[in-house]
Amino acid sequence: MTTTLLSQLNERLLVKAVDKDGSQRPVDMLDNDSIRPTPTKDRTWTQFTYMMFWFSATANVSNLYSASTGMTMGLTMWEAIACSFGGQIVAGFLMALNGRAGAMYRIPFPVLCRSSFGPWGAFWPTFNRAIMSIVWNGVNSVQGAQCL
Repeated sequence: MTTTLLSQLNERLLVKAVDKDGSQRPVDMLDNDSIRPTPTKDRTWTQFTYMMFWFSATANVSNLYSASTGMTMGLTMWEAIACSFGGQIVAGFLMALNGRAGAMYRIPFPVLCRSSFGPWGAFWPTFNRAIMSIVWNGVNSVQGAQCL
């Protein structure tokens, strides 16, 4: 009796998509084209593309601020540049470790989080990463605007 009621409730609450041929199927929010591994034919980035992507991600106003802050703390220009460069190397190494599974298996971050947090628990780190990206973009925008 309880199983029948639960299955009827599940059937009524289930969101359905209509395929091209008119048939209905349940929508699975945990599986879609955007989170599946990238097909081989769609993998167009080269080593140069990755290098330029990460260079553009780290060559920003915030890094200029960190070097100038080092100079105000008493470092010479070359010491500040060396510290900034060393910090970028360490951060790049840690980002490479974090992205290893994505690079090897071509899976995005939300799918990788499922192995640690489960399918529903992975929403938190994904949401947290999105919010931190928004905040960091805001910080860079404000600092860049102050430079004008």
